[in-house]
Amino acid sequence: MKERKIGRRQVLETLKHGTISEPLHQDVRGDWRCNISWHYAGERITLGAVLKLQESGEWVVIATVFEG
Repeated sequence: MKERKIGRRQVLETLKHGTISEPLHQDVRGDWRCNISWHYAGERITLGAVLKLQESGEWVVIATVFEG
């Protein structure tokens, strides 16, 4: 985020309102991945999300964020 000058608010709004721009798929490690995109403040923000299943349940880890 810092490197690409993308703020926390942009990330949170993308998670809240974004749409899946790359369908959910399982990688070789068994993790589920997808991209979520949203237009915020005139910029298209895309989050690369990884969904992991742990003993406590599912949770989301944002692997990367970029404009485009």
